[in-house]
Amino acid sequence: MQESAPMVAKSETQTFEDTPVAGRAYEYTEQQANITTVEFLINKPYDIPSNGQSVAVEMTANELQAQYEYFAYPKVNPSAFLLAKVIGWENLNLLPGDMFLFFENTFVGKSEFSGTVITDTLDFSLGQDKSISVKREKIKEYTSKKIIGLNQRQSIGFKITVRNNKNIPITMNLFEQLPVSTNKEIEIERIETSNAQINDANGLVYWKFQLKPGETKELRFVYAVKYPKDKTIVLE
Repeated sequence: MQESAPMVAKSETQTFEDTPVAGRAYEYTEQQANITTVEFLINKPYDIPSNGQSVAVEMTANELQAQYEYFAYPKVNPSAFLLAKVIGWENLNLLPGDMFLFFENTFVGKSEFSGTVITDTLDFSLGQDKSISVKREKIKEYTSKKIIGLNQRQSIGFKITVRNNKNIPITMNLFEQLPVSTNKEIEIERIETSNAQINDANGLVYWKFQLKPGETKELRFVYAVKYPKDKTIVLE
């Protein structure tokens, strides 16, 4: 009977210098499109601690173009909010889930992507920008109340001032609201709207304009309401 020689396992040690280096994790990731799904193949092993805590693994990274515009509704909030309008996202096979938004290397908030967007633009709110000042104040000479026969005519006016305190030009979208009447006894008169676009169905007033660095723009918004003097209405 012949005994076989004991087998010795041969081990090879691989140093970090022998491991291919990628600048970002997405360089190890491939996307495989199936009929109804998209599969992300990550060709890099990860050690994930078994401590019950969540671990984020970067699967892919892409650069997209965005247009930045400001939005303000001073009747509700005297602040300007920055909105990023992102295009070219359709071919990224984005998965539904939470989104963490960073702007200029600062975390600005959390949003959610449902995966059911039907437009070619994704809108992301980047929060308030205090370097854009918006002020809404009542114009006294336009604020009055008169009795005309069996009716009252009440007028009110506002001056809206927007200033760009940044060193770059901006695009501003500004909104106001006209009252809407479904009663024939109540009539709405537009006195001054500074060339705004107006939705007759819901009374939404809209301006869109550019502001250069350090530029200030002033808009006037004035209207009147005629109604039976035995009724009480609130214009503001």
